[in-house]
Amino acid sequence: MSILDEISENPRVGSFSSPRLLDRIRFLDDADQMLLTLVQQGSVSLRQISRLTGVHGGTLSRRIHRLASRLHDPVVASLIDHGKALRTEHRQLGIEHFLHGKSITQLADLHQMTRREVSRILTFLRGWSRGIAMRG
Repeated sequence: MSILDEISENPRVGSFSSPRLLDRIRFLDDADQMLLTLVQQGSVSLRQISRLTGVHGGTLSRRIHRLASRLHDPVVASLIDHGKALRTEHRQLGIEHFLHGKSITQLADLHQMTRREVSRILTFLRGWSRGIAMRG
C-alpha cells in the first residue's frame, strides 16, 4: 500500500485528487510541493524518498499527513478558493499561518507587526471563513 493510499483511506485527511486540492498545493513551500508531488505520482516509495532526503520514513509520513490536514482545513480552503476578496496582507498572513504553520510570533517578526495585530487578523480570518462556509 502506498502512502497516498493510506492518506486516501483516512477520512479526516482525504486524498490529493481534487482539482481544488491540487490548486492549494501550489501555495505550499517548494519542498512540501515536491514531497506531495512525489507522493501523488506514486512513482517513488516513501522508503525511497526517505533514503533520498535522509529523513526517517515515520517523520515523512507524519509530515505528509500534517500537510494533507492543512490542505483540507476549511480556513485554508476559504483563503485560497475565495480569498481574492480579502486584503492581500490578510490573505498572506492567513496562508502563512494556517497552511505553512508559522506561529503568531514568527508572523509578527516577519511582517513587522505586533503579535496582537497578527492575532486580530487571524481571528478575523477564522470568522470570515465561517461566513464563507455558511453561504456555500
